[in-house]
Amino acid sequence: MFTYIVSGTNRTGTSMMMECVERGGLEICWDESRERALHLEQPQNPNAHFYELELPKQIWMPLSEYRGKCIKAMGATFLGRDGSFKVVYMVREGEAQASSIRSACGKRTSASKQKRFNKTFLERLRRSDQIDSLVILDYDEVLKNPLKAFRSLEDDGWPIDPVKAASGVNPQLKHY
Repeated sequence: MFTYIVSGTNRTGTSMMMECVERGGLEICWDESRERALHLEQPQNPNAHFYELELPKQIWMPLSEYRGKCIKAMGATFLGRDGSFKVVYMVREGEAQASSIRSACGKRTSASKQKRFNKTFLERLRRSDQIDSLVILDYDEVLKNPLKAFRSLEDDGWPIDPVKAASGVNPQLKHY
């Protein structure tokens, strides 16, 4: 049995994806105390849901309790832990991502820096023998055609109803 992972870098639609896969029927796991801490870090982003799980720093800490469930793990932080994973990795055009980070988080970054992060993480994911499958979805493409995106996950073996999952996409929440 797989652990389903939603991954990406900041402001690429990972939280949206978590909400969508939950609507589609997959149980998600996240930490409410982590959510509260992130809201304190980003007070200008009060309506956000982060759905993050604080993974232990110790790489030997197992993820076995999440088999058959979905967690959000930014970048490639879950690699090296026990398990086999199905991963959806969210990407976004670099300048749009950098603008969204500035707008929602109040942090300065550059498009080239975000591109480097994505390249590094994707290379690590592609090399891992723990990854059963890796689906890369572009945030703007998901907004344009959510049903297509969730059908691709269903075709990849994600136990979701693509129509219900697509109902979680709300382009009104897009930040620039």
